[in-house]
Amino acid sequence: MTRKFGILAATALAVALAGCSFSIGGPSQEDIEESIVENYESEGYENISVRLEPSDDGSYTGEVEFTIPDTGTVRNLACTAEPGEGTEVSWECLPRIEDLEQVIVTAYSERGAAQVSAELTENGEQAYAGHVDYTDPNSGQAFRHNCTFNLAGDASDWQCSP
Repeated sequence: MTRKFGILAATALAVALAGCSFSIGGPSQEDIEESIVENYESEGYENISVRLEPSDDGSYTGEVEFTIPDTGTVRNLACTAEPGEGTEVSWECLPRIEDLEQVIVTAYSERGAAQVSAELTENGEQAYAGHVDYTDPNSGQAFRHNCTFNLAGDASDWQCSP
């Protein structure tokens, strides 16, 4: 039996998974955190908190957490901020690989698959590849589908197929 799962239908989830990136002047940690909060507020998210830690090379890593108001779902994204030339700094917040894997596991489980597990690795900028393993509960037969997950552009999409 061939199964193919693809583009995420939930717009709010797609927007939340797509992540964001910006460049701002003045590379202080406070400026970066404020820029991240302002960005997610402008997208309509609530209860936004940012936690960044400085690195020895002048960059920052951390996370942003926010609530999607329509569903009450809390999202955590991993953030990095790399100082650019001069006073510019660029930041980017993307879903954690575990969150992307969970999207696939949830979709397969909702369609009746049992013992579902997914594994993804980075496969380029905002692109991931891997597989999902699951068991057909009726036959007990195990399957593995190859998966891709792309976050580039305005919406995220994923696909798994044998």
